[in-house]
Amino acid sequence: MEFLTGLSIYGTRGCVEAIYTDPDIFADRFAAQVYEFNRRAEAIQTVRGQRLNNVRDLCIQALRSAIGDAKSHVESH
Repeated sequence: MEFLTGLSIYGTRGCVEAIYTDPDIFADRFAAQVYEFNRRAEAIQTVRGQRLNNVRDLCIQALRSAIGDAKSHVESH
C-alpha cells in the first residue's frame, strides 16, 4: 500500500516504477521477468481503497504489458 501511495503522489504517469528491474539481475532473463512481474501484479491487486484505485489499475496495466513483452521474448527463443 505504501508503494501505491507514494506513486499516487510522486510517480510517473505510466507507472514505470512498477516495472523497473535491476538490469544486472534481469537482463536477458525474460522468464524471470515474467515471474517477477506476475508476483508484483498479484501483490498490487490486493490493495483496496478508493484513492488508490487509479494508480493500482495503471500499475497493473503496465505490468501486464511488460509481462506480454517478456513472454514474447521467452517464446521466440
